[in-house]
Amino acid sequence: MPLIAVLDDDEPTRKFLSDEITSAGCEFVGFERKDIFLQQLPMISPDLIITDIHSPGMNGIDFLLQLKRQPRYRNIPVIIVSGNIDVGLAARALELGVRDILGKPFEIEDLHAAIREGLKSSQRNPT
Repeated sequence: MPLIAVLDDDEPTRKFLSDEITSAGCEFVGFERKDIFLQQLPMISPDLIITDIHSPGMNGIDFLLQLKRQPRYRNIPVIIVSGNIDVGLAARALELGVRDILGKPFEIEDLHAAIREGLKSSQRNPT
């Protein structure tokens, strides 16, 4: 079963995404802070990451830079969900290899499609 990590400082968002991820037949692990997730990454090894771009402590671009610096993890597909993303941030995120960007609010079908496509591109779980 694919494992999807959700990094978002908003607990209701993590809960919502958890429900949607598990209903799609995937396992879920959630983190409030990106730095804690990066510390736990070797033990978790997710197939897909869903993250917000703005959060206290570490923004999404800094997170992507740190993730991409680690050869073992640079190919994990990343989806950004955010209620406030500008064109410059979106362009930078795409340059860093983000698989998809969903603006909040988004359609449930769009989330599930992004997850399916992200998992297809995951090296551990080709479909």
